[in-house]
Amino acid sequence: MGLQDLPDVVAAHRQHFPNGFFARLGPRFLRRYYRTFLDGPLAVALIVEVSGVPSGYLVGVLDPVQHRRLLLTYHGVALAACGLFGLMRRPTVLTRFVLTRARRYLTALRRSRDRVIESVDGPRIAVLSNVVVAEHARGLGLGTLLVDAFLAQARDVGRDRACLVTVAGPDGAGSFYTKSGWQHTRDATGADGQRLSHFERDLSEMV
Repeated sequence: MGLQDLPDVVAAHRQHFPNGFFARLGPRFLRRYYRTFLDGPLAVALIVEVSGVPSGYLVGVLDPVQHRRLLLTYHGVALAACGLFGLMRRPTVLTRFVLTRARRYLTALRRSRDRVIESVDGPRIAVLSNVVVAEHARGLGLGTLLVDAFLAQARDVGRDRACLVTVAGPDGAGSFYTKSGWQHTRDATGADGQRLSHFERDLSEMV
């Protein structure tokens, strides 16, 4: 994925996740959000094309803790400015942010002040953040192609497991991930009250 792909990616995000918090902040915030995946050494940003037409994308991170530190260091001010701009233009979204996310985001900012890289015991986990395949290109295996490429990169850099979250029930992609070898670990209620399904994949099983 490159800068030239961001308009298509933002449009696809707004089409497929219209009720998500990031989409409600508007296209300006989404463009800045997806830019954070383009230059991060611990991020993955992929585009798939059919006959030269962008038909799907995937973004994820190979080390969530370190990626978050780098994101806040190099993109934090710009991302916060775009987010604040979106909130000021949308009072209902601002209210929702204060009620559901403000404390968590402030905690993350405070932690970012500690630039010491800490070793963490336990499995090293990669996170698949978003994957979308355009409706006209479904059934061609593009989703599997994107996810497999992400998992291969995660395995190559020494990740033990990968995880993701999707909407629970028929509106989500749980059946796709189950068929692809992911393990459903739990359901939980997200910040916006939506039921979410959590999945994991053991990368040691990949050949």
